[in-house]
Amino acid sequence: MGDLEIAAYSMTEKNLTFSGKKPRDGVTLAADFSQFELGDQVRIGDSVYVVEDKVGDNAAEDVCVYFESSQDALMFGRQVQPVYRKRADAPEDTEFLIGRFEITGYCSCDICCGEKEEKLTRSGTVPRAGHTVAADPDVLPLGSIIRIEDTIYLVEDTGREVKGNVIDIYFDTHEEAVNFGRQKHYVYEENKSDPKGNKKSNKK
Repeated sequence: MGDLEIAAYSMTEKNLTFSGKKPRDGVTLAADFSQFELGDQVRIGDSVYVVEDKVGDNAAEDVCVYFESSQDALMFGRQVQPVYRKRADAPEDTEFLIGRFEITGYCSCDICCGEKEEKLTRSGTVPRAGHTVAADPDVLPLGSIIRIEDTIYLVEDTGREVKGNVIDIYFDTHEEAVNFGRQKHYVYEENKSDPKGNKKSNKK
């Protein structure tokens, strides 16, 4: 996250955090929700906090450390320190993790792929639901085998709007593609070989 402005605050026992919990000394952190999410773990110095509260809409600081004692909060004052964030939904196993992607859906209709006689993928194959995805070849080259949640996909296609950390999953119908909407998921590399050439998988 880099260097952020950090302040401190305290609350009465009757007050609850934005997450509906009682604030905890040395644990609770209020944060700017444009940069953090509830449940994120945040390391500041040698301490690890959990985002359980929200800073005020007009607050100058990015995060606020909760202190049970108002005197301790006052003594903390305002500081600028390096802040490190771990997302609330970040996976523990990162050996095969490629990254967090925006996942969308598409089909072979004229709306999704334009008017063309042959509805083939960029690889020259017939797209298959539950198998084919389109990706940015600079991020995931054609032929890459990936896992999204519990489904294994093959990168067989590309797309004009598929750039960066975006993956388009192929569906049989336009309705299914539209209903899928836009989702965020962690994407894993599947069937990766170790240095000895043995096939490995991160699927548990």
